[in-house]
Amino acid sequence: MGRGSTRYAYSTVPSYALHSLFGYNWPVADWHSIVAAIAADNRSGATAIAARAAEAIAALAQRTDLAPDAWRAQLNELARALIAAQPSMAPLFNLANGVLWAVEGAGPDKSREVAGRTAEERAQAMRASPKGIADHAVQMIPAGGVVLTHSASAAVYTTLYLVHQRGRTATVICTESRPQLEGQMLARDLAAIGLPVRLIVDAAVYEAVSQADVVLLGADALAPAGVVNKIGSAGLAAIAQAKGKPVIVLAGRDKVWPAELSDKPPIIDRDPAEVWPDASPGVTVINRYFDLTPWSAVTRVVTEDSALTPEEVKALAARIRVHPSLRRA
Repeated sequence: MGRGSTRYAYSTVPSYALHSLFGYNWPVADWHSIVAAIAADNRSGATAIAARAAEAIAALAQRTDLAPDAWRAQLNELARALIAAQPSMAPLFNLANGVLWAVEGAGPDKSREVAGRTAEERAQAMRASPKGIADHAVQMIPAGGVVLTHSASAAVYTTLYLVHQRGRTATVICTESRPQLEGQMLARDLAAIGLPVRLIVDAAVYEAVSQADVVLLGADALAPAGVVNKIGSAGLAAIAQAKGKPVIVLAGRDKVWPAELSDKPPIIDRDPAEVWPDASPGVTVINRYFDLTPWSAVTRVVTEDSALTPEEVKALAARIRVHPSLRRA
């Protein structure tokens, strides 16, 4: 999903792959415009959006016309604005939090340089993340098995690409993933590399779980209370748990939500017109992008460097320090 992409180590790139921070020719804009675009983005995944957010920080880092105190105030404002733009997405919080901590000890003369460099390093790490996750996840996919996935995740795509490249081709069942139908795009991209793919409506997941060997999900946040991902993930995971099918979540460590902040990120409702543009009078349309899958329904979380239990993920969440500028009252 989205407008630009950066390449994995592979030749085929899905349309929702990560935006390139410095390799794609985005229109020149100040950080306010970039934040507005992030807030309006209803199709890209959390990692792709966070890479775009890094560009906003890079844009501010280039502002030499501001006095040090004014620049630092702008950085604090930008950090809070990025988080508010997509409040359910942990990578945005962790990007902003990491940059603020990096600048903390830099001094006024080096703050801009440190902020820009930190944003670039984190964006590069995010672009590399799907390949690292795939290297660990590929062995969890049974050769010739059936994989059921929901929504569209760069880590899921890359894992299935690698499964196919290693001659362990799986059949993939994709949900359409309403209302934005990003599951259709994932199905198209997987079919383009030669994987056998079936597309189902979201309401058909109960039957599909019986046909699958494993459920693969991405994540927008790995929170102390559970996994925040596309709406419908919690129900899918609950069905898989009841039927004894493993639920594997593929997510980089930038998706871990700090326990110090809350047990889960806020989940907000979006424009009802995306679901029903001309809703009948008296009908309230709920358009919620995300839900929370409890850890009891998750088998493992695969990150860039290991496969973790839910308890290990919660321990990571407990170790994240939240910058004072981002602590909630």
